[in-house]
Amino acid sequence: MVLKLFACSEIMPIGGNLIAHVSTTRLALSKGKNAVSKSLRIAGRRVYKVISFPYLAETEARFRKSAQGVTDINC
Repeated sequence: MVLKLFACSEIMPIGGNLIAHVSTTRLALSKGKNAVSKSLRIAGRRVYKVISFPYLAETEARFRKSAQGVTDINC
């Protein structure tokens, strides 16, 4: 049997299951794709996702980091 280590799509918490079960807030930060649409390319795009929060619904926000700092992406 061959174990595929890099084909896993499961989100693993930093700090293991102990931190995952103790915390009430879970956030994910990831690199977004460079192409928002075929005609518009945005470099440095990031996605901030609220996975679990006591009084907020699951949502995500897109932003980019640039020489001016963290800026909003106007799509």
